[in-house]
Amino acid sequence: MTSRFAVLLTPGASATKDHAGLLALDAGLTTVGHVVQRVDFAGKGRREIALIDFIREQTETLRVNSGLSVVIGGRSFGGRMCSLSVTAGLQVRGLLLLSYPLHPPAKRDMLRTEHFGAIKVPTLFVSGTSDAFGSPDDFSRAIKHIPAAVSVEWITGGNHGMHGKNDEVLRATKSWLQTL
Repeated sequence: MTSRFAVLLTPGASATKDHAGLLALDAGLTTVGHVVQRVDFAGKGRREIALIDFIREQTETLRVNSGLSVVIGGRSFGGRMCSLSVTAGLQVRGLLLLSYPLHPPAKRDMLRTEHFGAIKVPTLFVSGTSDAFGSPDDFSRAIKHIPAAVSVEWITGGNHGMHGKNDEVLRATKSWLQTL
């Protein structure tokens, strides 16, 4: 591995930092030399501005404590909040979006992509081909609006929870980090 990063991981809306997928990612990335910090949104509410401020604070603390460039991201809602943090000016090396909630299930016209044109850091989307929050076709249209380098890894048969797919998510993430 040529570069080490500090990686901030955030959970989905109904999960904690101890979500099985985040634990597996933490263990796998730490094993190859990255510094990982998982954070909870508990007690922070769902107001975007409060969560963006929280992510900014956690990112800066991680950057100072580790001395490394930081990659931020997370699962579903957590990843969305990280992407909004980046478009609000947070400086990071990359953005990792796991099971990004492109739209609510069965509401393909309610896209959560208005900020995509302001994402200016390398971004990895890892999603399942059976995710009700965004199909491969939905994503191919949406990511065209991101001006930065974008990578997409499709996990065959993966649903929004990516149950049983932790090894594949880890493999995709490790491979992408090596390109930064």
